[in-house]
Amino acid sequence: MTDCPKPASPPVIALMSDFGLTDAYAGTLKGVIHRIAPLATLIDLTHQIPPHSILIGAACLSQAAPYFPKATVFLAVVDPGVGTDRRALGAESGGMYYVAPDNGLLSFVLDAEARIHALENRAYWLEKISATFHGRDIFAPAAAHLARGVPLEAFGPPIYDPVRIPWPQPEPVVRGVWRLPIIAADHFGNLITCLRPEDLPRLGLSDISIRIGQTRIGAVSPTFGALGAGQWLAYWGSGGLLEIGINSGNASAVSGLGAGDTVRLEDPAVVNDAAGTGGPGS
Repeated sequence: MTDCPKPASPPVIALMSDFGLTDAYAGTLKGVIHRIAPLATLIDLTHQIPPHSILIGAACLSQAAPYFPKATVFLAVVDPGVGTDRRALGAESGGMYYVAPDNGLLSFVLDAEARIHALENRAYWLEKISATFHGRDIFAPAAAHLARGVPLEAFGPPIYDPVRIPWPQPEPVVRGVWRLPIIAADHFGNLITCLRPEDLPRLGLSDISIRIGQTRIGAVSPTFGALGAGQWLAYWGSGGLLEIGINSGNASAVSGLGAGDTVRLEDPAVVNDAAGTGGPGS
């Protein structure tokens, strides 16, 4: 086993949730943490994960974590199963610490060497436990104690079978055509798909085009500024995923598409070759 980093001094705790900013839930997490770890630096990664959207939360966490200091404690709460028998987890992976429900939220940050423990030691919970707010009563206290240096092993027994959700994959339709899942729409209305550059060889693609309704995006653009205002584009986003946008516009609002929808991924060589015979169906 490799040595894991000690929590930073002062410790850093990053918070991610689907609590939104209208209610006091996110702020209450911070209050609980400051009572236990008053010197901790708290960073709001986001509290705007769509409600109950575990996949979006898992993707957001995996894209952001590499840019934080080693030994950051990530408190991640997207917990539609709160109050049930789903487990609560603390983990160390890749030099980072994570506290989250065991529902797949950590699927893309846990590596093969991850150390995972159940949060069962009530000494590190609040005294009174609500059936609907484990973020306040279990996860926030655990994150604070972890940031203060409590060993991961102290929180409970090891876990070897955490819940993992699969990364979405393009679904083949006919030769040269796939349904490409959208996993999120960001604040600007850009549609974030599941496609990664390393997926292209597996799909037998050297070039791609995207079709949304009657709109066809014929090539991947380097950046928004390569096209004029109002034009559609596909580009590799900062998180390493193919994104679809409109320069100076909102692709989600215009198309009506968002998380859970699909767009059409095409192999231009196959589709163009088939155009003279009516083209492949969708």
